[in-house]
Amino acid sequence: MNNKESEDAFSKGKAVFSFNGSWAVNVYNQINPNLEYGFFALPEITDQHPVKVWGGSGSTFRVNAYSNKKEKAVNFLKWLTSKEQQEFLIVKTNNLPAIRGCEEKLSPVLIPLLKNIDHLTHPDTWGVNEHSRVIEIMNRGLQQIIMGIKKPEKVAEEIQKVKERMSR
Repeated sequence: MNNKESEDAFSKGKAVFSFNGSWAVNVYNQINPNLEYGFFALPEITDQHPVKVWGGSGSTFRVNAYSNKKEKAVNFLKWLTSKEQQEFLIVKTNNLPAIRGCEEKLSPVLIPLLKNIDHLTHPDTWGVNEHSRVIEIMNRGLQQIIMGIKKPEKVAEEIQKVKERMSR
């Protein structure tokens, strides 16, 4: 399933769980406003390597230092990320805030997600990234493992072949 099919299946009770982030709250509400669900962190397998989940820093603001509108852009971003504006946006958009200190305005379904924010990771924070084709094969392979279509060993072989091909 692709992400949209997965969200639809979960919202309609055809799937027990869905890998998704905070944006899914609005998707689920649109598809099924009566859906009862919650977010949870993935279980720890070992204390040597804490679980990290993709999310967080992928949505950042940048201002061109050479723009003649730099000051206006900075002022806009200060306004947008002010506590008052963030609280307004939390209520109106049902999304996580860009700043800390607004937690009391969050919907109950987002609170557990926010409590796990320190377990997030994103390629923007990594020193080295995999080739996009390797990531695609890895993601598809993980879905196929979960669906019982392929064994982890088979997926690992496929990932390794693509890695080798892409590094040539």
